[in-house]
Amino acid sequence: MSRSCLRAAEISAFIESGRADATVSEHLRDCKTCQIALDSLENEVLAMQYSISGLWFRERISCPTEAELADAAAALGDTAVRDYIDFHTTVLGCRSCVARDFEAKSAENPEVRRKSRSVQQRVTDSMGTLFRKLGGDEAPPR
Repeated sequence: MSRSCLRAAEISAFIESGRADATVSEHLRDCKTCQIALDSLENEVLAMQYSISGLWFRERISCPTEAELADAAAALGDTAVRDYIDFHTTVLGCRSCVARDFEAKSAENPEVRRKSRSVQQRVTDSMGTLFRKLGGDEAPPR
């Protein structure tokens, strides 16, 4: 790296803001060494962003607890928490929490519980029939 090349902090500032003064912009346009450094830093930033977002979603860091979901489903608890859950499920579209929220809301509905038990019974009966047809002596566990 020549003495006239940009410092890493200057390149980082450019990556963060997307803007640079005319001198820095001109240097970045003309200096192959700084272009390589810029590409390298941009790739590192992207790799870290993917790692952090993957960790964030995989570990469900921002997801509400079961108790918070249950309270929100029953319109109980802190309004700010309910607003966050609505944002989390509606705007962010967290599939895990949408399903958990639906489950919490459905648990309070007797018709949904009845249908759920009916479906579970049909699946269990079908599995038992399948096991018998395949020659199994035992029905599936209930």
